[in-house]
Amino acid sequence: MLFDDNMYQFGTPQASFWEATAGDVAVDAPSLASTESCDVAIIGGGYTGLSAAYHLARDYDIDVRVLDAGHIGWGASGRNGGFCGPGGSALGLEQMFATYGIDAVRHFYQVQNDAVNLVRELIEGEQIDSPMQGDIELCAGHSQKAQEHLEHEAAQFNELLDVPMEVYSADEFRERFFDSAQLFGGIGQPPAFGIHPLRYARGL
Repeated sequence: MLFDDNMYQFGTPQASFWEATAGDVAVDAPSLASTESCDVAIIGGGYTGLSAAYHLARDYDIDVRVLDAGHIGWGASGRNGGFCGPGGSALGLEQMFATYGIDAVRHFYQVQNDAVNLVRELIEGEQIDSPMQGDIELCAGHSQKAQEHLEHEAAQFNELLDVPMEVYSADEFRERFFDSAQLFGGIGQPPAFGIHPLRYARGL
């Protein structure tokens, strides 16, 4: 086998904090035991498959089925870090600007912010039992040079990309968030919040 044996135990929930605190929401998902017919069949009961099924059914009244080898949320969608926030890129902003242009980079980050806001809307609108915590993604400056780089990046986000970014001095960061012996300040970018990933998957 390429991976640990637990990776292949699709029918068995894997012990984790998320599984232990998954709440009372049960997903009725019996095994496929006969020939079925539908408009759209989706392979994979993670966030992507569940969200696609939800929107196809809600917005287009499409008969859709979700198929998965494990239980709903068995994989990464039910046991990730629980952070819902904008992602990043292997390229720095300057490289992205040079390669794709400012308009494309602005769109790249706007799509991510829209996705984060969509998760919040789904949790609130469908009353999914996945408590949300916080409203910002933080990045701390561990040296004066790092802090200067963060401040420069924040200015680019604000001025060129229309993405709100707050800059904090070391004292502000300590007072509002956390303290560290190696802290020179930081930046914060909304929207971002913590979720219970398995509860969110089951809620979807």
